[in-house]
Parts: sequence; C-alpha cells; structure tokens
Amino acid sequence: MIIPSREDLNARNTLDGDDAGQLTERTNALADTDRSVVLALNTSDCFSFFREVADRRRLKTRNAMVYDIEEFIPLDADDLAVGVLDSSGGSLIIAADSRSLVTLVRTIESRGGYIASVTPIVLLAIGALAKAHALKKWDALIWESDEGFDLVRLCNGKPIGWHWCSDQVALKESFHFLVGSEDAGRVALVHCGEDLGNVIGKVEHVDAIEMDRQQAAADECSRIVAGRSTPLVDLRDGPLRSASPYRPIRNSLRMAIAAALVFQVVVLASAWVVRERYASQTEASVLSQELNFKTVFPGEPIPVGMVARLESERRRLAGTRGVSEKTLPVVQSALPVMHVFLSGMPEFDSAKFNIERLEFSAGSIQNLSGEAKSYRDLEYLADRLRHAGLTVPPVSTTATNNGVSIRFDEILHSENGAKSP
Repeated sequence: MIIPSREDLNARNTLDGDDAGQLTERTNALADTDRSVVLALNTSDCFSFFREVADRRRLKTRNAMVYDIEEFIPLDADDLAVGVLDSSGGSLIIAADSRSLVTLVRTIESRGGYIASVTPIVLLAIGALAKAHALKKWDALIWESDEGFDLVRLCNGKPIGWHWCSDQVALKESFHFLVGSEDAGRVALVHCGEDLGNVIGKVEHVDAIEMDRQQAAADECSRIVAGRSTPLVDLRDGPLRSASPYRPIRNSLRMAIAAALVFQVVVLASAWVVRERYASQTEASVLSQELNFKTVFPGEPIPVGMVARLESERRRLAGTRGVSEKTLPVVQSALPVMHVFLSGMPEFDSAKFNIERLEFSAGSIQNLSGEAKSYRDLEYLADRLRHAGLTVPPVSTTATNNGVSIRFDEILHSENGAKSP
C-alpha cells in the first residue's frame, strides 16, 4: 500500500517520466519492484457527493458524472478521477485531483509496478471492517485517525455519505447534517479514544470497536493485491486509467491462449488421422476391386469405371443367357435423394415453413413432416420438390395453431423427372 505524502503530490510540477528522483524513498522502493500495490488516498485529498437513486440514469456515464460535480470542486472536469458506489439508498460519488497522482502512477508503472487500485484509505478500512462485522446493523460509523474523524453514513451495509471532520466541533455539525435526528440511529465508534456521546447526541445504539484505520486498510490492500477482495470504489479511470489493465490476469490469459492452441493442434491432428484412415480404406477398396476385375477379366486393362464395366458385362450376359436376376450388388446410398431434395428447396424468404422430421432412404424420402405458414407456402414447397425430380403426391393438410401441417410419406426419387430451372 502506498499513501502519497504531500511531498509526493507537490512534486508533480517538477517530475516527468524520465526524472522521478524527487519522489520519497519509500515510494521509490515500491516503484522499483514489479509487485502490485494499492494507492490509498488520505481523506483530506478526496471529495464526496451523495446522489439519489433517481439520478442514476442521468449520471450513467462518466462525463455526466464529472460535469455534475465539477461546479462544486475548484478543478477542471478533465482533471478529475472519479468512482461511484451504488446502493439501494443512493450513490456515493468519490472524486480526487488526478494531477496530483498521475506522475506517481506513471512512475510506478514505468518501473514495472502495477497499481491495482486507487481508492480512499477509509473505504479500504471499511472493506476490512465489513469482513469482521455486519455493517448492516449500523446506520453510521465514526472512525478516528491521525487525520481527524471520518463520518460515514450507511444504508444496508454500504456507504452512501462521507464527511471528513478535522475536530469534534465539525464532527457534531456533520453528524446532525449527514445522519439526521439526534435521538435515532445505530452508530459504530471505531478506534475513538474519547467519549463522543456529547458530540453525536442521543442515538438508538452505540458500539465501540477497536481497529486501527491504517492497519485495517493495509490488510485489505493485501487481499486486493492477492485477488481475494475488490475495493468499494476505484478511481482508476480517466487520466489514471491503467496502461495495462489485463496485467492481473495475464498469466491466466496466457494459459487460456496456450490451451486454445493445444486444442487446435489436437483437432488438426485428429482430422489428419481420420483422413489418413479413410485414405487407407479407400486404397484398400480400390486394390480389392482391381484384383476382382483381374480375376474376372484376366489380361484386360483396368478401366477407369470398373463398376460400370461390370454392370455392362452383367447386362450383356443376362441378355445372352436369359438371366433376369441381379447378380451384382447394388450400391445403396441416400446421397442422390438428399442432393435432389436440397436442390429443390425454395429460395430464402420465398416460403415460410419448418421441417421437424426428415427420413431418407436410397431411393426416396420416407417421411417429411413439419409445419408451413400457409397453404400457399406448402404448395410452393411441394411444387419445387416436384421440379427437382421427386414424386410428391397431391397436397393434403390440416390447420394448426401456427399455419398448416406438412406430412408426406414415401416421396420417390424419379430420375427421369423434370429438373429445377
């Protein structure tokens, strides 16, 4: 965790990317490593604003958000780093001067470090407090530190209001303004060394908790860097946007890419093995056909179409000897019927229909069933299949909820039928 000192922030006017010698020794030591760090902002360096739930749509974009709060901050909108925490009670907008931080962030990044988050130190501490206590039971909490008092209003365990108070007088005024009535509310006093009863007035319930703000924030930073927690608000946007946002998951990305490459290699290797197996089977089949041809027709050259030659010879012998039965095996394949069917499909948007069942055999379509948008679409489909070379019977259908039914059984493939244009 880095908490920029005043010297760090004031150095922005003299530091550049090549000369970071004026940063403090503590910051340089961290910047010289390739570790991930969290940049924790002091409360006095931040601005906070509360907006109602109804304002979320209006403040949906970052530009709308910064221009909405710009009039309340003596800074240009382009120099603001903002973050927002939404809850059922409203939205807490946190802003900071990016000019005071951008040089420090870029210096750390240029030396191999990574800024995991830029967030107020008190919100880091509240993140640690939430892991030890149920924040939903409190309406507000007061956290005392070297800076003064952080007064945070809660709604269902999430901060919706935040004031920094330098002393108890300011705390009393802010408490009555932020929390509400003096005689209501449940308040947590964290690391408060003095009795604040006279300051906050009469409230429903008060819990005293001993937890150092800086130590709690440091513990939460360790969890954020390790990926076990996320900050309530992150100001790494706009001028403070990370130069390498995927660095925390780069190892996972590399593993994913490597796994994808290995998967592609495996797929290609499997396809090659299947190809080689089919090639080997094809070669064996061709050699077997050639051997059979040489056995039947010794001394004759092997023609290109061995099956056609055998079929021709069978017909010649059958005509000579009066043999009518088939002695050669018939190749059974549904591919010709499938080709004719697909070639007869209507063009896109010319007919609307849904085919739910389709069964092919070697010489016919045994079953074609589904649903058409209208009788016209069904008749157009049947007409297209007839022109493609299929013997489609006259259309007979019934009405359905979405149109008309499609039901054809035993559509024969007529090789002499008309062809589609």
